[in-house]
Amino acid sequence: MARIAVIDDEESVRRLLQLVLELEEHEVLLAEDGVQGLDMIRREHPDLIVLDVMMPSMDGLTMLKQLHAGEKAHGIPVLVLTAATLRAVAVELLGSGADQVMTKPFDPANVVMAVNDLLAVYQRQVSTSGG
Repeated sequence: MARIAVIDDEESVRRLLQLVLELEEHEVLLAEDGVQGLDMIRREHPDLIVLDVMMPSMDGLTMLKQLHAGEKAHGIPVLVLTAATLRAVAVELLGSGADQVMTKPFDPANVVMAVNDLLAVYQRQVSTSGG
């Protein structure tokens, strides 16, 4: 189906997301921080990114800003997972390029639905733009 980059510093979260997304027949690429994640995205060109906010080396917000500054990653849908529950944080993430923000702890089924919905929207945009 799709290539999905999962970037989260918690191994248990990465493995859980890998499991549920692979059950949906997606190919899952894993990184444990923003630096590794940016490198992987530039190298692998995933169809969607699932991104944690609070990570060492480079946090998710900084990574989002760098992603949208570069042409190769621009347009890739991003689902952000965050433990922050403040509305202001979600607004800042959405303003920095996130397509959807979901709070942790999360229901894996809701993540799968969000991923599939974002992929469907992205595919429609690609088909209508001729890209």
